Amino acid sequence: MRKLIFHYHLFKNAGTSVDAVLKANFPNGWATEEFDPDHTTNQRQVLEWCQQRQKVRAFSSHTALLPPPNLPDTQVFPILFIRHPIDRIASAYRFERDQEGDNFSIQMARQHSLGGYIDAHLAHDGVGQCRNLQSHRLAQWFHGTDGDLTAVALKALENLPFVGLVEAFDPSVQRMAVWLSPHFPKFKPLKAVKNVSRTPADIEQKLSEICAEIGDERYARLLEANAADMAVYAQVKNRYGRSQIPKTIMQFWHSQDLPDDIASLVDSWRRQHPDFNYRLFNDDTARAYLNQHFPSAYLDAFNSCAIPAMRSDFFRYAFIYNEGGVYVDAGIDCLKPLPDWLDFSQHLILVKKPKGGGRLINGFIAATANCEFLQAVLTQCISNICNQSSNNIWLVTGPGVINAWVKNIAVKPQMQIIEFALFKQNCHIFNRLDHKKTHWSLTQKNQAIYVDDKRLAKTDPVVLPMSKTNLDMANIKLVLIGHPRCGSQSLAKYLTQAGLRVGHERLHQDGVCSWWLTARRSPENHGFLYQTKDVKAIICPELVCHFIRNPIDAIPSILIENEFNQRDNNSFRYRRQVIKRHFGVDIAEHEALPAAALSYVYWNQLASQAAPDVRVKVEDMADDLWPVIDYYGLSTVAKIPRLNTSVKKFGVTEKTAVDSDVLLQAITGKARLYLQTYLSLYDGR
Repeated sequence: MRKLIFHYHLFKNAGTSVDAVLKANFPNGWATEEFDPDHTTNQRQVLEWCQQRQKVRAFSSHTALLPPPNLPDTQVFPILFIRHPIDRIASAYRFERDQEGDNFSIQMARQHSLGGYIDAHLAHDGVGQCRNLQSHRLAQWFHGTDGDLTAVALKALENLPFVGLVEAFDPSVQRMAVWLSPHFPKFKPLKAVKNVSRTPADIEQKLSEICAEIGDERYARLLEANAADMAVYAQVKNRYGRSQIPKTIMQFWHSQDLPDDIASLVDSWRRQHPDFNYRLFNDDTARAYLNQHFPSAYLDAFNSCAIPAMRSDFFRYAFIYNEGGVYVDAGIDCLKPLPDWLDFSQHLILVKKPKGGGRLINGFIAATANCEFLQAVLTQCISNICNQSSNNIWLVTGPGVINAWVKNIAVKPQMQIIEFALFKQNCHIFNRLDHKKTHWSLTQKNQAIYVDDKRLAKTDPVVLPMSKTNLDMANIKLVLIGHPRCGSQSLAKYLTQAGLRVGHERLHQDGVCSWWLTARRSPENHGFLYQTKDVKAIICPELVCHFIRNPIDAIPSILIENEFNQRDNNSFRYRRQVIKRHFGVDIAEHEALPAAALSYVYWNQLASQAAPDVRVKVEDMADDLWPVIDYYGLSTVAKIPRLNTSVKKFGVTEKTAVDSDVLLQAITGKARLYLQTYLSLYDGR
């Protein structure tokens, strides 16, 4: 695939300096051209120009308009720099004052002071040097659409993978080099200052001088006329104004004595970063650190972790949250110094695997101190450990926690996700080390992961006399439970495609996905009473999964099933009996919609009482089942099975349309509270 850089050279936004960097990196592959101002013609000309200049790697233009050209088999890397609009206007004036030409802007600069130049432009209709020039250029991305200029410009800004800040030129070029380096490995962040019309000084000092020169009233009018540009500038400045990630590298090994293979890898990080603060912790020094810097609940959580991998997970989040820096697993070799490929101006940096829908790993984390995301992850880990939410480390303290929170946290704009291919160019992960022969994923299958395990112990399966099956009851991996009409068949198909032999309503070699098994729990041995005409057994699965479906979609489907044959069906009768026995509620005494809502609520409450290890929203099965897929080393599923709709099954032409307000009005008391909880899981979908 062809890769090319396209620099949108905004007037007086350090574009000449950017071009100097590009020309230095591509001495025989840089070109510049100007185009017609009509947007349609402009886009066509830019496209043709890029197609005709196949040997060019970096393009630059003052007049090319956004969006970037859409070329076949080509990846375009757009570059654009933003500057404080008032400082840019003053710079444009001083530049144009010394130019020859008969255009309006040059004539106004030659005839007037800066104040007169501004007055003339503000009095002139149309887009000009002194009225939101940068925002108008950004808004061309959505040419022909109506909308507030500020909102449209900010939306375009979000679409740009890189935006530089003139007032932070060198950090911007460094960030640009990090961004481009995976695609242009020899790209260097060269310092180049060209066509600088004023002596560099603090931006606030510059603005004070401009205000004094043109007067407070005119300065205020100029700010008002450039409100959109000020909003754009503030957004870009925020990207560069955050605290830098500290030059600290932290690693963890549970004991003081490092194995030889680990010691050599740890040493690679010390050697490559002589100017960094390097910290290596073990169990004892981690305890001392937590005791000194955190409330007692943090040390209690750490001490409750029976497996070293859990303690390592928990402590990395705590240390990086408290001090900031870079955490790296001890089993990773450093091939290249971090500053050569990592953007330390980011707030949070995580690494994404290429498989499993791009799941994040936790073996490499870089963040500023007091990172909101890590605070949320830490809090979740403490809750998971305190409540002993699962015996799966991946879910309790591992990458599962990060992947769950990354969907909800509000710091996404401050987060950089690094592709695994780039990470592998600079770091090598060793998977065949001696300590990994007893990897945590194997250890947790045979022992509790908590020091004081309060979870119900899973006993050996009890096979009752009538069993006629050849199934190995001791190796049942997974039981999935939930309400009927909530995707059990689709989940079973998905897991089967992934390589796990899970049956739908019938036990297969690896497990079963069943709505009725929800009510057949055997609490005394953490099992389920499974009975068919061929098999009667208490099965004790390794993992229990609770599947749910959006109430707005599920309850109308349940209504159809309930009312089938005037409620004269096995499904309704069985759920009525169980719910009445467990919760004292007779769903048969209610109208159709309330009965369906009550069934949904109480059956899911029954499933949650089984202390499931995983909860799966069937609409997000590819994401929510990934812990199971990863845990068992299964294949990624390319095509998601469709839900078997109630309309199709029962021959009904359409379902009752409901929204959350209608559902909440249908029931009262605790049931309504429970329903609100399930609805909240789907907020924002």
